[in-house]
Amino acid sequence: MVPTPTHRKRCQASDDGTPNPAVAHRVAWATLMKRVWDIDALTCSKSGATLAALAEITDPDEVARYLAHMGEGSSGLSRGPPETAA
Repeated sequence: MVPTPTHRKRCQASDDGTPNPAVAHRVAWATLMKRVWDIDALTCSKSGATLAALAEITDPDEVARYLAHMGEGSSGLSRGPPETAA
């Protein structure tokens, strides 16, 4: 038994049933930020120039070093997990 394709799958297929390569399967992070928070993450707020992401910093020590360099600092406090109902 094969399940019926969902509406999304039917929309992504061409008339002959083959996948349509023109349909994007993922939405860019900058597009999502624009949709949700109305932030244009790829435009400089001062000059209006187009920006590009150069790196993703995931090491907490490197993030703290970068923020300190930029004068932002960090509170040193990290948020713990939410409390569960007892």
